[in-house]
Amino acid sequence: MSTFGIKTRPLRWLGVILGLYLLLAIGYGVVNPLFEAPDEHHHYFAVRYVAVNGRLPTPTADPIARQEAAQPPLYYILSALWTTPFDLPADLPDLWFNTHIQFTDQATTQNINAFIHPDGESWQGEGLVVHWVRLFSTLVGAGTLLLIYASGRLLWPHHPPIALLAMALVAFLPQFIFIHSSVSNDGLITLLSTAVLWQLIRLWQTKITAWRLVGLGITIGLAILSKMTGLLLLALAIGVILLLIMRDGSGSGVGRLAKAWMLTVLPVLAIAGWLLWRNWTLYGDVTAANQFVELAGGVRDYSFSQLRHDMTRVWQSLFAFFGWMTLRPAAWVYDVWLALVLLASGGVLWRVLTILRGLKLLPRRGWWRSLLQERWFPAVWLAGWLGLVVAAWLRFMWQTPADQGRLWFPALLPLALGMAYGLMCYRWRMLPVLASLLALATAVAGFFTIAHAYASPNIITLTDLPSTVTRLDADMGEGLMLIAAEIDTPTAVAGDWVWVTLYWQANEIPPAAPIVEMIALGRDYAQVGQSKTYHGGGQYPANLWSSGNIVIDRVGLQLAPDMVVPTKTRLRVGLAGHGERIDVGDVIVRGMDTPEISPLAQVGDHIILVQAEGVTAVAHQPGQATTVNLGWQVAADINQDLTAFVHIGDPTQIPVAQLDRPPLTIDYPPMLWQAGDM
Repeated sequence: MSTFGIKTRPLRWLGVILGLYLLLAIGYGVVNPLFEAPDEHHHYFAVRYVAVNGRLPTPTADPIARQEAAQPPLYYILSALWTTPFDLPADLPDLWFNTHIQFTDQATTQNINAFIHPDGESWQGEGLVVHWVRLFSTLVGAGTLLLIYASGRLLWPHHPPIALLAMALVAFLPQFIFIHSSVSNDGLITLLSTAVLWQLIRLWQTKITAWRLVGLGITIGLAILSKMTGLLLLALAIGVILLLIMRDGSGSGVGRLAKAWMLTVLPVLAIAGWLLWRNWTLYGDVTAANQFVELAGGVRDYSFSQLRHDMTRVWQSLFAFFGWMTLRPAAWVYDVWLALVLLASGGVLWRVLTILRGLKLLPRRGWWRSLLQERWFPAVWLAGWLGLVVAAWLRFMWQTPADQGRLWFPALLPLALGMAYGLMCYRWRMLPVLASLLALATAVAGFFTIAHAYASPNIITLTDLPSTVTRLDADMGEGLMLIAAEIDTPTAVAGDWVWVTLYWQANEIPPAAPIVEMIALGRDYAQVGQSKTYHGGGQYPANLWSSGNIVIDRVGLQLAPDMVVPTKTRLRVGLAGHGERIDVGDVIVRGMDTPEISPLAQVGDHIILVQAEGVTAVAHQPGQATTVNLGWQVAADINQDLTAFVHIGDPTQIPVAQLDRPPLTIDYPPMLWQAGDM
């Protein structure tokens, strides 16, 4: 394949891919506010502790680092050395945690932020240091990409497009970019895991030498110092060395195997043995995993049904899930990656079936050695590495919440190589280019998703108010006026998010951040939804404002999925602890489906009576009330006021009792009824 010179000039395209990755990762780091990535502030304060104190933290010595203080220290030591151009003060900076953050995967951009970010914090003082450490993570990611390319060239030396495609798929994976634009030790373990796999591929294709085994042991030891996933790398290396000795077998196979294992394991123990001993003496667990479990509340009660539910979140976060797992990109991003995965899987499956048919040709004697000598056999133990990573993740998941796809990143190499090879199986010359461009489009979309979600609220003057708003001019307390409101979601179904845009003005700047409360009232004024947030969707509290200008604030809440529908739902807004809430508008909430019910009577052309049941059918004495439930099905839009009446008595005589009134009165009057309502 020579499209665009990919086969003849691969290094040029390697540079293009690497350059685009660096540009995107730096861009992600710029638009993403400080510490708006999973556990980023914990990781940073572990780095800071090492830089300031010159020793390793523990969960008790530095509580702000929490569980990350029990992590292996290599990333924190290297990052601390990276920060030497800066003079960090001994006192910790103040963090303003957003207590209303929604740690969910709801389709909302409200309260996605873990922290409040005053203007200018990102590029002043310690904020600049955080960005500097983010840059270190970005460079670590570049190393991973180069190793993926190098591994692909080892496996397919005459087909550079496969290596370039594998590299591009990872370089433009939004979640890979996001994690490598934040302060996190995930990048370093991904780099070192990829380095170990590259060394094993090289061993498989050449020959075992003492220096290569020692180098392999050094890399594994460094991986253990980065994250305990490194212990799995040691298990994989021991297994692959065993297979190599079996493949190349000789009379002294046992002795060669013992020597090879020793040359690999001894450097591991020399580099990482002290950490395993330290964890055992401090925590009673060589991996220190018990610290994560304890800080998360202990071993949880988990089930397969919960795992099935959480796998959607794991799948999505393998590709793109930003913030603290609170911000998703557009649905088409997932569709693109799903299509690429399915296409690649089809290509791999076709190739596997071809290989299985070829196994019939293996000799009956010594078949296992012939199997080990097949060119494709490294794919078996590379797939085994993916299985080891997933199995270890499942075990950890069973103990404590860990439903994040980034924890699979140490196995990115087999995933990327498998996808690239599967896509190349189709032999369509433009497919790898198209796949790379589609992946790049998702990465660019991720950038704009983050930039838009954390953008500052719009600020206007009174003369700029849209003509479509409802003027309120209400004094809400704390020096704040609610100037106007506009309903953004005029109709909804139960369980939906509904949104209203509020226009606030500060006559006086409040001394503390007031909390905006919005409630939704359904039938009989039952509360069917509530939200609490700082202004600006949780990101721009009023005590950070300037007086005079109008701040546009979009507030949303989720309706209860079991609320009684259809109904007119009233939205009310107020400040927590300051006066009463005021009405800002109504939302019409309807049911999802209309049930099949046999009609009792047709009432004109628009309405069908489907229910008439007496709840208290017998009145024992005059003056006692009786109740009748009526069910109406709307055949066509009403658009007029109607009155329903119930009469008791002989239909040929004057009623002995009657009631005449609009059905559902103010909850859902006939003027609002539409075809399909029940």
